[in-house]
Amino acid sequence: MSHFYSNIRGSRGAATRCGTKNSGIVAEAYSYEGGARITIEHRNGEDHLIIKFIDHPASSNQSVTILDEPLRLVKSNSSAMGYITRAIEHSPQGRDNFDPEK
Repeated sequence: MSHFYSNIRGSRGAATRCGTKNSGIVAEAYSYEGGARITIEHRNGEDHLIIKFIDHPASSNQSVTILDEPLRLVKSNSSAMGYITRAIEHSPQGRDNFDPEK
C-alpha cells in the first residue's frame, strides 16, 4: 500500500507516483544550472524529509544537503523557510561555506 505520493506537471501534462515505506519517494527538478532533490523516506518509525541542492546530472552530480529532519519537526515549525534557513546555518557546510554555485 502507498505511504507516499508525488505529483509532477510539465509540458506533457501531469503524472502521479506512489511510494511505500520501504521504497520512499524522490522528486527532482533541475535546469542546466542545478536544481533540487526532495526525498521522503520512512526511518526509525518516522517519515523524514530530505532536501538537497543538486547539480545537473550531466555535470558532477554533487549535492548539498539542506534539510534532513523528521516531518513532524518541520510540520510543527511555524515557518518552514525559517526552519530551512536554520538548517543551512547549522549544517556541516555552514552558511558561510554554502556555495550554491558548486
